[in-house]
Amino acid sequence: MIYRFQYTDEASREQIISLNQDKRIIEEQNIIDGNFLIFTDEKPSVTVVDERLELLEQERLFLQIALAESIEKQEVDKINNQIALAEVIETLTIKGVL
Repeated sequence: MIYRFQYTDEASREQIISLNQDKRIIEEQNIIDGNFLIFTDEKPSVTVVDERLELLEQERLFLQIALAESIEKQEVDKINNQIALAEVIETLTIKGVL
């Protein structure tokens, strides 16, 4: 069964969630007619859970790759900055500034 509750502020939203802990939130609507929480008391099928788990695993792998690429780019930038700094110091030393 589907249950739809309207809320007006964060406190009433939290109260609705608290009073319906035996149900799952399947949707939240913030529309012109108001703000609504949609619940169901139906248990998700194993297929739905498996599909969601697979999507989360794919997202995790994507984020791990993105993080590794970001770290690698930061390391390259760090090395390039160190090289540039060394060249500046060398130039200043040759010109007798340092």
